[in-house]
Amino acid sequence: MPPLAPILAVLLLPWVGTGCDAARGLRAAWRDALPREDPAVARARAEARLAGARRLLVQLQHLSFGDVEAADPDVIVVDYSWDGGGDREMSRADVWRLRERPGRPPRVVLAYLSTGEAESYRWYWEREARGGRARFVIGENPKWPGNFRVRYWDPAWRSVLAGGRGSYLARILDAGFDGVFLDTVDTAEVLEEGGDAQAAGRMAALVTDLARAARGVDPAFLVVAQNPFRILAEPGVTDALSGVVAEAHLHDGDEPVPDERARPILDALRAMRDLGRRVLVIEYVRGRAAIDRLSALCAAERFLCYVGSPSLSRVGVMLDPGPGPAGAGVGSFR
Repeated sequence: MPPLAPILAVLLLPWVGTGCDAARGLRAAWRDALPREDPAVARARAEARLAGARRLLVQLQHLSFGDVEAADPDVIVVDYSWDGGGDREMSRADVWRLRERPGRPPRVVLAYLSTGEAESYRWYWEREARGGRARFVIGENPKWPGNFRVRYWDPAWRSVLAGGRGSYLARILDAGFDGVFLDTVDTAEVLEEGGDAQAAGRMAALVTDLARAARGVDPAFLVVAQNPFRILAEPGVTDALSGVVAEAHLHDGDEPVPDERARPILDALRAMRDLGRRVLVIEYVRGRAAIDRLSALCAAERFLCYVGSPSLSRVGVMLDPGPGPAGAGVGSFR
């Protein structure tokens, strides 16, 4: 008869809530009972799932299980909380439901995490960020009210992100997400343009430290960074990442950006693809011709692409490469 503890762990671990120390201790005991997998093998297995995905959905607001099941993405990027705050954080059961597809391979579920900006609706805003008065807060992003650029190298901000139990990363790990989707990495570009010569190196250090901390808990944890182009040449960054995202870099409205702007982005994406990293593209085009043009590019380059609304608050168009040379758009704006 096989040992009972590993079987119980497999069957029951995803359904154990996160609300009490006894539950956390029980989960830890069950994890300890499971056979240990080589960390490199665990990471390779997780990244193979990401590499095999064909349909991407990014929805950070107004998420519902019904919409996810109807859209049926292979990869979904969501907020770690149903409303962005600390009172309605997703449970392990919620993440499990987003992931599972009976009789089919599970989805990859990534949690959004902002590295270079603090958000005024988060659990940390009033206490750790002192309502915007903390020393790590620089000022509000004029394009995104309620989002504040930060000195992301400040120990207090780093503690918010990955300072142990109760930190942002710990909450994501405890809920059982497959990985993180790191946004506002390009705050480094803004600060560098303002004269901070250390901005890129400091962001690179943060990204690699977050990846190391997460994989110390879950070796299979995926780390995907959005618009990380300025830091890709920094030591350790490409090794830390499972994938990269180009968001709103290939179009102005429905028109493609000039070649001199597109070329360095595409070259960086191709280089990451050739290193075995999954490349995702998110654009906000609306017209059919623009969607078809993006679909053709993504099919030719083997990128995983999505057309969303700027607020990412409803299901957009998943550009499944399909059997044809240009692929097809799956879904519609609602």
